[in-house]
Amino acid sequence: MEASDCYRQADLFESMRLGMKVKMAITRENPDMALFTLRAFYETDPDIRQDIQESCQSLFSWKAMHMLMNLNPGQFRDGIDIRHMYRDMYLASEGYLWEAMMRNDVDFDLMEQDFEEMIGFWKSIYLRKEKK
Repeated sequence: MEASDCYRQADLFESMRLGMKVKMAITRENPDMALFTLRAFYETDPDIRQDIQESCQSLFSWKAMHMLMNLNPGQFRDGIDIRHMYRDMYLASEGYLWEAMMRNDVDFDLMEQDFEEMIGFWKSIYLRKEKK
């Protein structure tokens, strides 16, 4: 992930797209590891779940803080709360993955396509429109 420079982009959506591409390449090379990671992230045993979520949350918070610091707020529509927008996109992404895990229907090609569409949608509603 670090080698892709996805955390150093000024364009949030390009950062997300690059990160998603790297994750999808890793999952295609190591599908068993990817499924294990998803199952661990959505562990239902309360004792294990708490430890995993605490560990992941500290990493996510650190990465989000660094990524948000690189953003140019002028690229977004007036009145957009960037932290709120980022949180909404994170929760939508996590919900998508959770739903796939609960259905036991993890299709990495479909996930990549769906995430591309989600990123395109977010760009259409959050980015400032260019004047012609």
